[in-house]
Amino acid sequence: MNRHLVDALTQLYPASWRRRYAAEFSAFLEESKCGIRDVADILWSALREHLLSKGGREMNRSQHASGSLAFSFLAALAAGINLVMTVDDSPLIDAMRSHMGMSVAWNLLAGAAVLSGIGVLSIVFSLYRSMLFYARRAGRRDIIALLSVPFIGAGALLLWVACGLAYTGGRWAASPWAILGGGGAPSSWPSLHARWICGIISVVLSITVAIASAISVHLAIRRTDLSLQTVQHCVSDAFSQSWPSHSSYSAQL
Repeated sequence: MNRHLVDALTQLYPASWRRRYAAEFSAFLEESKCGIRDVADILWSALREHLLSKGGREMNRSQHASGSLAFSFLAALAAGINLVMTVDDSPLIDAMRSHMGMSVAWNLLAGAAVLSGIGVLSIVFSLYRSMLFYARRAGRRDIIALLSVPFIGAGALLLWVACGLAYTGGRWAASPWAILGGGGAPSSWPSLHARWICGIISVVLSITVAIASAISVHLAIRRTDLSLQTVQHCVSDAFSQSWPSHSSYSAQL
C-alpha cells in the first residue's frame, strides 16, 4: 500500500492507540495489498476505537447513561426524518387522503413522535447545558469545541440545501427524497442526473455529520465530570450569575 495512504489511515485512530500500535500497523499495511473492502474495515475499526477503546471502561454510570441518551437521540432523529420524508414522496400520501383510518393513524403517529421529540429535546438540552456549565467553570475549551460539532455539521447541511434552493429559485432542494425518477418530478426541477448527484452528496454529508457528531459528543461526555454534585453546582453557579439580585437578597437573609 502507498505510504501516504498508510499514514492517512493510521491517523484516523485515536492518539493513545497510535502510540501503542502505529508502527506495527503501518508496517503491516505497507506489506499488504488492501482493497476497498479492507479500507472500509479499517475505517470502521478506527471509528470503533474512538467510541469504545480509549478508556470506555473508565466511564461512570452517569457518563454511560448520557452517552446512550445522546446516541439514541441522534438515531431517533435520523430515523424520524427518514420516515417522514420517505412517506411524503410515496403513494401512501394519496392512500391516506382517500382512507380516513390511515390518515388518522398517521396523524396519531406524527403527534406521538412530536411529543416524544419535545421530551427528548428537553433532556438533551439539559445535558448539553450541564456540560457547557462544567466546561466553562473548568476552562475546558476542548469540550466546548466538541459540543459545537453537531451544530456546525447541521449548519453545513442547511447551507448545502439553501444553495440548492437558491440555484433553482426555491423550486427544489438537494435532498435524497426529492429525486422521483420515471417522469414523476415537476418540470421545474433539475435533470434526473443532477438530482441523483446532489442526492448522493446529501446522503454522504448527512452520514458524515452523524458520525462526526456521535464521536464529538462521546468524547465530550468522556471529558466532562457528570457527577450529580458537579451538575448541581454548575447549575447553581449559572443561576446565581443569571440572577445576581436574587443571590444578593438571599445572602442578606
